[in-house]
Amino acid sequence: MTRLTELLARLQAEAPRNGLGAATGAFVDHLVATTERYGDHLFVCFDHDFIPSTTNDLERFFGASKGQLRRTLGTASTAGGVAQNLGADYLVAFATAWLSSADELLDAVDGASPEDYWRVRAEVDRAEAPARLRRSRRRFPERHIEAIYTAWERGLE
Repeated sequence: MTRLTELLARLQAEAPRNGLGAATGAFVDHLVATTERYGDHLFVCFDHDFIPSTTNDLERFFGASKGQLRRTLGTASTAGGVAQNLGADYLVAFATAWLSSADELLDAVDGASPEDYWRVRAEVDRAEAPARLRRSRRRFPERHIEAIYTAWERGLE
């Protein structure tokens, strides 16, 4: 009898069956039946060395990427910002920077010219423009209403 089978048998034996505890007993019975059906396949990830047993490394990576964005942008939240607008492009760039030494990064950009920088900077600005406009409309609606009204008046002249 495996350790899991022993635990399930004990849990089922100790589960209440009458009165207010009957629902708990029924839940335990369902839990045991489900575990017996799928138990052989529930923990196969622990049989493979290349599958991590926790998501701690992923959590650390995403936490570090969001922390970097907060420091860079001076914001408290990363919602609706660079990471959402650029998605995988941002995460690939961050992962490259995070996993590389400073010397490796400098070697990688050694052939880049100022024109390359400004071209990429313009692409980033274009990708972020819709979200920036949405945030501006939420933060300063009177400014945008005034601009719409002015444009409408010009159209009447």
